[in-house]
Amino acid sequence: MKVVLLLSVAGLALATIAMKIAQPSFTSDGRTPLIYCTDANPTRKGQTELFERLNPGLRVTLDPDNMGLEKVVVQSIAGVGPEMFDVGDPGALAGVVNAGIAWDITDALKARGLNIERDFWPAARGLSTYDGRTYAVPANLAVDAVWFNKRIFDNAHEPYPDGSWTWDRFREVARRLTVRDARGRTTQYGVFMGLETYEAMLPGFGARKMSEDGRRCLLDQPEAIRAMKTVYEVVYRDRSAPTQGDADAMASQGGWGSGDIPNFQSGRAAMAIGGRWWLVTLRKGTDFPLGVALLPHKERQAFRAYGRSVVINRLSPHRELALDFLLFLAGKPYTELIDFEADGVGGSRQYAVGGNRKQRYPDQAYDPVWIAAAAKADPIPQASPYIDGNELSRIVTGQIDLIKTGKPVETAMRDAAKGVNALIARNLVNRPDLRARAEAGK
Repeated sequence: MKVVLLLSVAGLALATIAMKIAQPSFTSDGRTPLIYCTDANPTRKGQTELFERLNPGLRVTLDPDNMGLEKVVVQSIAGVGPEMFDVGDPGALAGVVNAGIAWDITDALKARGLNIERDFWPAARGLSTYDGRTYAVPANLAVDAVWFNKRIFDNAHEPYPDGSWTWDRFREVARRLTVRDARGRTTQYGVFMGLETYEAMLPGFGARKMSEDGRRCLLDQPEAIRAMKTVYEVVYRDRSAPTQGDADAMASQGGWGSGDIPNFQSGRAAMAIGGRWWLVTLRKGTDFPLGVALLPHKERQAFRAYGRSVVINRLSPHRELALDFLLFLAGKPYTELIDFEADGVGGSRQYAVGGNRKQRYPDQAYDPVWIAAAAKADPIPQASPYIDGNELSRIVTGQIDLIKTGKPVETAMRDAAKGVNALIARNLVNRPDLRARAEAGK
């Protein structure tokens, strides 16, 4: 299997080298091309076009089909990587830094007057810094909140949530807004949420996925178990949200499978948990007034942050020019565009204050909710340098799937932590670099 993998990597490198050789150093109009590996979000085109207008000597080519970081690493080492690429979590940032392809831009940003600690949301810094050095600039920040259908609330004479609510109150509201017909079939859910929502709930329960030093998974702790039990009770005890069986049944009827956003948009639930980026879809065709409230809490009002940061390929010959793109991400024009397009909240705190969006969308007066959520997002990365993020996710997701089929929540959470911690222990034995890092207390 290792031989096959090596051959695959070698083949990929050769293919990308051949492809890169054919690429010119300049475009036909004399501009320098910058390749940017990012997602296929339709807003990316307008964002890069704005950059090109502000930097007429540069041309950004989007590459959404080459987003796998394994490919980026291989291509970069082979000398054919993109100039810039996205990372979506601290674990991914640690991976590309340790692979030697992320450019340390700490001093370069300081020379340009940009201060990550001062200018960006505290929650976004985990997507930018590693071991006290800066390797990326946040492109956006997302924090989940509760979307609600004001029409359903009005028809049920239910007061709108004000954001100070607890999970106990949330469960009561979700139960009241769940509607069943004479045969007991659910015709309207109180909320669209699944067991995976537990991760967004952890900070509000005073819980963490990983210890601060990244050496231990904490999902076996009482606070984390309470978070998972709460969402489990919403789904499986209250039946205020679709179970896996409900979701499968809806899929067979042609009504599921397209995700919570369009299903919430269709009026199938009173509430749903998601980020501001949902507006990219919700603005198109939603026929009821929307509301947003901060996520409920248990122990403290704190939230989980996620988003995108952009890293420069250290081996790119155009890395200095790519730095202009990262500075663009930190500036007012880009942040206002992100704000206007609803692609999360701009990573730059000083400019993420509303932009000119209300000129086009005057009914969306809930911007303070998103700003408050960003300000109260937990700044501590929920990742570990001692375990690959994909492996961590695989172990935890496997236990969540077992909960869906009847495994007790407490047992599954303890087994998840046990599996993660066992893999970390093996990595510390088998990898001298990680062992040295742990011994150094990093």
